[in-house]
Amino acid sequence: MNLFIIFMPNGKKLLAERFPDAFVLEEDSLWVVGSDLPNSSSVKEHLTKYDANSIVVTRIADYHGFYDPALWQKINFWTSQH
Repeated sequence: MNLFIIFMPNGKKLLAERFPDAFVLEEDSLWVVGSDLPNSSSVKEHLTKYDANSIVVTRIADYHGFYDPALWQKINFWTSQH
């Protein structure tokens, strides 16, 4: 499973529909998601096929840091799904 950061202002409803287990970093604009989609372009298409919202999707290749333990639990779950 791949990890992505998604910046999408006012995307809360759409993210909840398309990625129900997304982790919110900043309310209503920034999320971390796990997905079997292969790349950032595929995630963007999955989210905006029918919508013209502003969006930036970045695939996470490596990560390190300190944050809410719930984020690390999600990341560990997603990355253990092969």
